Amino acid sequence: MPVGPGRVEGRVVVLESPHQLERVMRGDILVVPTLDPSWIPVFTRVAGLVVEMGGTLSHGSIIAREYGLPTVANIPGITRILKTGERVLLDGSSGTLRRLQTES
Repeated sequence: MPVGPGRVEGRVVVLESPHQLERVMRGDILVVPTLDPSWIPVFTRVAGLVVEMGGTLSHGSIIAREYGLPTVANIPGITRILKTGERVLLDGSSGTLRRLQTES
């Protein structure tokens, strides 16, 4: 579901907990199970957000929009489907997420 408008391409970093924020690099697309205020410190480093559970009116989604982050949410199982290091195209306006081919 579309949560925060905008379109961005980048490297995925999948995290289960905000205690892993040191793994996030500037420009990454953060993939998380849920959004809550504990994720906010990394919002200035990421290019976009993908959230497994949540909606447009959740606190985290509202904050993501305030930061201007392209965001999609409510994608069951996405933290198990995507792997850190993959590249994706995230479109927060349409609510779509597409894996990109990596160069070999």
